[in-house]
Amino acid sequence: MALDTHRAVKDLEEAGFEEPAAEAMVSLVSTALAENVATKTDISDMATKADIANLATKSDISDMATKADIADMATKADIADTATKADIVNMATKQDIAELRSELREEIRDLDGRMTVRFIWVSLGIVIITTSLTSGIIGFLNQLQG
Repeated sequence: MALDTHRAVKDLEEAGFEEPAAEAMVSLVSTALAENVATKTDISDMATKADIANLATKSDISDMATKADIADMATKADIADTATKADIVNMATKQDIAELRSELREEIRDLDGRMTVRFIWVSLGIVIITTSLTSGIIGFLNQLQG
């Protein structure tokens, strides 16, 4: 707000004030206005009604986490050694493990059966060889005696 100080002094003189008194009054009013009236620059950084309308209210933030809530949460360091979703996707499930156990049991039974059959064949071979050797030795001994 600009004050036309010359016009104000003239108006006060026309109202009956002497020039020094009129100038002193206009100076006081001018100083008071300069110190107490905000300029466009003074209010340019102030919030507008739209700015205030966009601010959060107490009810808007009532459900937000407090410092105490956050203090109880895990930090990045706390969760650095935990499994990621990708790790979990690649892990075997209980069902997978149960199926593997079942397959292994079948393979062990099959292997055990094959080993039993081989053992029988090896044992039979040993019996045949032993029988042949025994027959040979008996024949040899019979020839020596006869």
